[in-house]
Amino acid sequence: ESFVAVGVAATSEDKAPALDCMRVVPALWAPVVDAKLLRRQWNDAGTGGSPGAVWSLRREALPAEIAASCTAFLFGVTSGKHIEQPPQYFSLDPPQFCVDMPSESQLSKAKEVSRLAP
Repeated sequence: ESFVAVGVAATSEDKAPALDCMRVVPALWAPVVDAKLLRRQWNDAGTGGSPGAVWSLRREALPAEIAASCTAFLFGVTSGKHIEQPPQYFSLDPPQFCVDMPSESQLSKAKEVSRLAP
């Protein structure tokens, strides 16, 4: 596998998310995180629903300067009989990887320009 998805996609409906809602990065940019560095944040114990759990990177696993300013984390999800096992979790190295994603209008303009190009 030369590319991996970092994070998850979810929907509020009982259907799979669109395939184009996720992006992938080269696997070399996103090493697998040691499962000991993950924390189960929630599970559905006692709710009577389908078995599921949400996992994230432990704050203490991050460098201090990043942990102090981090307000959001990527998360992983496990379901079914695997909820007690952490998911395979890929993480970009925050100090070395940063991207400003284009706005919708910038993206539309770029698509239009690319259509006009010879």
